[in-house]
Amino acid sequence: MTISFNAFLIEASARSCLVDAGDGNRRGNTLDHLQPAIKGAVLDTSNIPDLLMTSSALAE
Repeated sequence: MTISFNAFLIEASARSCLVDAGDGNRRGNTLDHLQPAIKGAVLDTSNIPDLLMTSSALAE
């Protein structure tokens, strides 16, 4: 199954931040797919220490 979501990677010289627009609880727990998706995009997770979640099931 393919799961789509809106995410933006803000890259800076020393570190990056991943911004997840989220979709609330409409698709269940998809957070387990985050790290494999980042690696699949050939990104080094050690350079992305910050994750900004803009929406969550708690907000609904």
